[in-house]
Amino acid sequence: MTTFFLGGWRWSGRLVGCLAGLFCLALLGVATPAAAQDDAPQDSVSATQDDAAQDPDPFARDGGYFIIGGGLSLAHGGDRDGKIVGPDTTVTGVNADSKGGFTGRVGRRFHPHLAAELQFEFAQANFTSDLGAGDAVLLVTTANLRAPILTGRIQPFALVGLGVIQNTTTFAATGTIIDDFNAVLRAGGGVDVYLTEGFALTADATYVLPTGSLSDSDFLSISGGVLLRF
Repeated sequence: MTTFFLGGWRWSGRLVGCLAGLFCLALLGVATPAAAQDDAPQDSVSATQDDAAQDPDPFARDGGYFIIGGGLSLAHGGDRDGKIVGPDTTVTGVNADSKGGFTGRVGRRFHPHLAAELQFEFAQANFTSDLGAGDAVLLVTTANLRAPILTGRIQPFALVGLGVIQNTTTFAATGTIIDDFNAVLRAGGGVDVYLTEGFALTADATYVLPTGSLSDSDFLSISGGVLLRF
């Protein structure tokens, strides 16, 4: 800061008063913009910083979202154990060939690092077995907790969910249908990449583990899609 000193000269009282008045007016003229730039903005900056401390990152704000996308289910159970277990029938010699599917989710982010969502997934596979060839359709519905690790544009996340699974297996040659319904666990992770505050690309990989008679129908679900915030 530059400081100005008046002194060293002896003027008449009136002249000194005039000069002092002019100096004060000039100083006010300089100081007023400085005060507008330093003092007032400093208060507003402090308020803005306080608000920013209270408000989450715009990419991690509270609010709802939905996701739609496609995916691939990589069957583990059929390839590993070579069987399909139904309520009344066990089919052996199974070799599964996974096909594509789709997934949809709706949820709400209520904390920068936590969201709750409902996920629906449709997965399908072709297979051969001792009973002949056929196809399987899996409908999986889970309630998930989604935990973003970061809150910027790129947000890796962990995910865990519980729900139900319906497996409908149809054998082409005999027309035999095995239809079963059981609880399921989903666990995995992925990443969201935000292009704007309301739009992101998302991808994840989760392990889907059914229980009971469908415990041999576990699979790895790999999906990608778009996420829209609202």
